[in-house]
Amino acid sequence: MTESKEERFLELYEGEVQNRAFALMYTERSSTSWGDNDVEEFWSVYYDLEVINQRLYKPYADKYGLDMQPTFFTSVKTSSLRLMSNLFPEYMLNTIYSSTVEYLEGIKEMEKLAPEEDKDFFRYVVEQEAVQVEALGLVAQGEAKKATKVLADYVDNQIPVN
Repeated sequence: MTESKEERFLELYEGEVQNRAFALMYTERSSTSWGDNDVEEFWSVYYDLEVINQRLYKPYADKYGLDMQPTFFTSVKTSSLRLMSNLFPEYMLNTIYSSTVEYLEGIKEMEKLAPEEDKDFFRYVVEQEAVQVEALGLVAQGEAKKATKVLADYVDNQIPVN
C-alpha cells in the first residue's frame, strides 16, 4: 500500500472507530429515552450490535494503533445529537438515516483501501453499516418493529470474523 493510500485508509478507519464510539454511546442512551417502546426496543437492539462491534473492532484498532475511546469531539457530538433527538425526535431519525446513507458510501472506500489480509473484517464493517442503513430507514418511516427485526436478525446471526 502506498504512503498516501495507507494514510487515507487510516484516516477513514480512525473515523469509523470514532463513529462506532459515537454509536455505542448514542444507542445506549436512546434505548430508554424516546417515550415510544417500539423505538426504544429498536435502539436497544442497535446497542447490542454496537457492543458486538466493540469486540470485533478492538483487534484491528490495536493493530493500526487507534484508540477506541471516544474523543472529546465524539463525546460533544453525541451529547448534542441526544439533545436534538429529545427536542425533535422525528427530524433527528431522518437526519441520522440520511447521514448514515452518505456515510456508508464513504466507508466503501475504506474497504477498497484495506490491506488484503484484513479484507474480511472490512467487508464486515461495510455490511453492518448497510444493515444499519436498512434498519434506520425503516424506523424513520415509522416501522420500528420491522427495523428492530432487521437488526435483531443480523445480531442473532453474527459470526465473528476473527
